[in-house]
Amino acid sequence: MAPRNQDKAIKDVLAEAQGMTPEATRAHVQAHYIALLKQQPRDSISIEMDIAFGPHERHRLDVHVPKAKSAGLRPVVMFVFGGGFVQGHKNLHGEWIYGNVPNFFARNDIIGVNVNYRLAPEHQWPAGAEDVARAVAWAHQNIAMAAIPTRYSSWGIRRARHMSQRTHSGRNCTRPAGPASPA
Repeated sequence: MAPRNQDKAIKDVLAEAQGMTPEATRAHVQAHYIALLKQQPRDSISIEMDIAFGPHERHRLDVHVPKAKSAGLRPVVMFVFGGGFVQGHKNLHGEWIYGNVPNFFARNDIIGVNVNYRLAPEHQWPAGAEDVARAVAWAHQNIAMAAIPTRYSSWGIRRARHMSQRTHSGRNCTRPAGPASPA
């Protein structure tokens, strides 16, 4: 599909960035990417943001749910941002960049969850993994009525991918004391 008139092809955006510093290039490309994301349909999804799943201020998640009635239960995909455990936020660039991931799943009849976690150096390992485990436990308890219990998946970027996969599988990860442990 050809880009709309107001959209630039990626090759044009990158050509404009020639000679820019890496920071300026990142900001330039990101601005165009966010503009494209804002054009994506959102009228078919419902988003509840900053739901607490634990006591810390970073224990927050966003739930993206398809508005359409489902013939059955839906799977859940939990997204965890990257940042080497020391930087980042689920909505680092507003809700558009990382929020795009659960938006995509919700537009495709899957419940999407965008997860925050505590960061080092203030919160050392395994704090981030404990937070992801706590978020998974929260999802099992609070999204269970709409989700297929055995169809939960976690997804992340770089180190967060590793943390979310190990947390979700239960391998070498401390489960937090909390309301429930994931099944």
